[in-house]
Amino acid sequence: AAEAPAVSVDSHGMHYWADYLAVPFNICNRHPSLAVPTGFGPTGVPTGLQIVGNAYDQQAVFRAGFALEQGRPWQTIRP
Repeated sequence: AAEAPAVSVDSHGMHYWADYLAVPFNICNRHPSLAVPTGFGPTGVPTGLQIVGNAYDQQAVFRAGFALEQGRPWQTIRP
């Protein structure tokens, strides 16, 4: 398979830090996690929140994510 091109911003290489944030939960796969978009920062950069639940408690994670999306309808906002 072809490798994706490197990402750069202002000629500076970018690391995929998001991958590192998921590693602990991939290793401890009993703990469900969910990334939820939360809107945009003051400069228009998208923001998000990672929710991590107790072992095998997917329902609580999905309920929390749903409640967050209902309270912050970010999808109607444009940067």
